Amino acid sequence: MKLLSICGSPRNGNSEWMLKHLHKLAVADGVNAELLLLRKLDVKMCNGCLACEAGGKNRKGLCAIKDDGR
Repeated sequence: MKLLSICGSPRNGNSEWMLKHLHKLAVADGVNAELLLLRKLDVKMCNGCLACEAGGKNRKGLCAIKDDGR
């Protein structure tokens, strides 16, 4: 089993505390778990350049923005 927990809160509050607690319990039970804290990542807004759409159906889906979302 795989578990991905994502916390989108901009601060270290109750939501992050709860996810960290559940993450520890899952890991202790042998679950392959990952905790992703978006506040620690540099994720930029889409600028609408459509570079990810180049190539039609055969496109590679590559975003022109260089951030941690890549």
